[in-house]
Amino acid sequence: ESYPQIKQRSEQHAKASGIDLDFRQSNSEGELVDWIQEARLKADGLIINGAGLTYTSIAILDALKMFDKPKIELHIRSHA
Repeated sequence: ESYPQIKQRSEQHAKASGIDLDFRQSNSEGELVDWIQEARLKADGLIINGAGLTYTSIAILDALKMFDKPKIELHIRSHA
């Protein structure tokens, strides 16, 4: 599946389940950290596909440690 297909399917499933979904994508480590920090105040949970940054980013790890709600880390392969 392509990124747009994954996004569309996720949004459809969330809507059918009565869940508000904020679906975002960035290759910027700083932007990801900002979004995780923002989610601390706005979200009930977080799903993240950190890709290669999962293994290298202390900043993302620290931000995720501060997010004290449910978190899911997943890895998906998307073709743009």
